[in-house]
Amino acid sequence: MIDRKAFIEFWEKRNNRKTAFLFLVVYTAGIFIFFMPATKKMNENPLYAVAWFVLFFAYLLGMPFLWSRIIHGKADPQFLKCPVCKKRLGRVNQRVIATGKCGHCGACILTECEQDAPSDFTQK
Repeated sequence: MIDRKAFIEFWEKRNNRKTAFLFLVVYTAGIFIFFMPATKKMNENPLYAVAWFVLFFAYLLGMPFLWSRIIHGKADPQFLKCPVCKKRLGRVNQRVIATGKCGHCGACILTECEQDAPSDFTQK
């Protein structure tokens, strides 16, 4: 069973609005930095255009992953999936906090699980 306090702290840290806003600013600035010198140099050298596209798409795909790893570190798997049904808890974490039960299968997964809470939380 997972400790309720640790579960709440984990999801509060991951769902921080300040961090999300900072990521948006950094990510958007990085995209603009790629475009500033690109057009002039691409006309001069076609090999630069190929390298630019490779680096740009590596940035688009890699930056969110690296940001998540740098800011949050490696996520503890016990907070991400239900130990019973193995489904992700990301969208139903508020239900888990409120009742202590998985939002998919209804199994008690937190230490202070409310036994009298309704267990039919299955999503359609």
